[in-house]
Amino acid sequence: EKLNSMNLLLYMAPIAVVLLLPATLYMEPNVLGFTIALARRDIRVVWYLSFNSSLAYFVNLTNFLVTKHTSALTLQ
Repeated sequence: EKLNSMNLLLYMAPIAVVLLLPATLYMEPNVLGFTIALARRDIRVVWYLSFNSSLAYFVNLTNFLVTKHTSALTLQ
């Protein structure tokens, strides 16, 4: 079955969250408290995280689109 780029990203993103979030919380146990404390001191941290996640989304989407229009062999 052929998937377009948006559907592929839709299926891959939740799987990545389920796999990576527990690993992150295990390897860096105090990261959530540190991030919340940092966001309370400076609201720009929330904007930086939002901008960073938006860029990551567009990088993944661009990667899928380039792979679709060329081929996986071209990227290798």
